[in-house]
Amino acid sequence: MHRLMRRDALCPKPHNCAEAQMESADDDDIGPCAACPLELLNRTLASGVWRVVSTLVDVDFALQVGIRVDLERLTYLEFALLRIFTEERKRFENEESKKQHGR
Repeated sequence: MHRLMRRDALCPKPHNCAEAQMESADDDDIGPCAACPLELLNRTLASGVWRVVSTLVDVDFALQVGIRVDLERLTYLEFALLRIFTEERKRFENEESKKQHGR
């Protein structure tokens, strides 16, 4: 969840990544490094895990706009992950607020 909220800051881009540059023999064809957190997130989202995350994002959106979601419609796993997702979103919003206020 942490990485999903911060996906824009996960990878410095291959031309700015020393690891990616060391892995590539050709300066014109530098791809992401083997340990790239953004690539790992993208692979995870392309797997079956994305279905659960997608459900969480949809339920979170519904709750944020005031749509009622009955607890009995969620599995325990979805409920537990939604709790983590909500906590992580609050942390992310606090971080962004502190950045904007120069703290």
